Amino acid sequence: MTMIGRSFATVDEKFIKGELFLKFDETGCLANESTQLMRLDPDGVIVYFCDTTTLEIECIEILDILDSRHGKSAKIIKEMEKWKNHKAVLSLLNTNSSFEDCLLTIVTGDTFIDLRFHIFLASSSQSAQNWAEELFRRASNVLFRNGCVLDYLNVAYAKMRYCFGTNEIPTKDVLNLFALNKDDRKIVEKAMVDSGLLENINLTVMKMDDLSKERFFLFYTCLTCRREVDEVFSNICAEVKGNLTSQDEQVMSTLNDREFCAFLNRHQRDPRLNELLFPPFTLENARTLIEKYEIKKNLKSTRRLSFMGFLHFLLSEDSLPCNEDCLVVQEKQMNEPLAHYMINSSHNTYLTGKFFT
Repeated sequence: MTMIGRSFATVDEKFIKGELFLKFDETGCLANESTQLMRLDPDGVIVYFCDTTTLEIECIEILDILDSRHGKSAKIIKEMEKWKNHKAVLSLLNTNSSFEDCLLTIVTGDTFIDLRFHIFLASSSQSAQNWAEELFRRASNVLFRNGCVLDYLNVAYAKMRYCFGTNEIPTKDVLNLFALNKDDRKIVEKAMVDSGLLENINLTVMKMDDLSKERFFLFYTCLTCRREVDEVFSNICAEVKGNLTSQDEQVMSTLNDREFCAFLNRHQRDPRLNELLFPPFTLENARTLIEKYEIKKNLKSTRRLSFMGFLHFLLSEDSLPCNEDCLVVQEKQMNEPLAHYMINSSHNTYLTGKFFT
């Protein structure tokens, strides 16, 4: 099975099933009297809320969340006393629950200057706290914020999969997600047909059952036409096979485990690295990666890597330019006084006076 992206932390079932909230607009007025069912997708990359009356769905990407607050730390609602006695509020709040303690604010924005506040009212203070903590934990995940291409593809997949609410998605809505103009729409339509999301270009709806992660990845490859990767893969095949001649097309158009291992050490590993601290790739490493990223079972069983598996590998966390271990703060190493780190930081020891500011 082709996996798109990673789930950086297990999503608790209660967040997948969701809870009911009331939504306020940014001015502090009740948006409507209908409750909103707030949920996380199974991979925890988007939070989406569905109006229980109109069934309209809105979503927020976890990567867009800058902060989440609850209770007294949430954004203050104007005319709070007025809303405390509103019938929709009274029907939602649990007995003995305080209005202020049940508030939840999700802060989003492209920058810290242009902020947007999404204000919700939970049924209990514990519910508001649970959601605020869960959303902040995911939004502040360093690995997620420095993810690979597949992680971002997973966000796009989740928005298509969970934000329409029906078993059939209007084709025009899919086009609006990916197309900016008429020329783009033609390209997206062709990619949908080529990947099997649409049987023909004249259909007005796409069946949700056809939208699997494997099919979505195929749609991505049809949409982007990664000819440069195809060229690289063809050159590598020609390079490692040399003067080898074979009538078997599979042998000539795929890499076996030894050839892939040679590619990893020649092109993916910096030769300047210390071989004791950063050992070269082994045959076992290559086989593990083929097992992980090759899509076709018959190739996987013979330890061969196709172009699609190669592309999947290049877009994955195993091809990130920066080792993920470097992104994680080692708390055990952060117990010394500040001067200790300034002295041991070679590029800061020459800074004096105003350079520190």
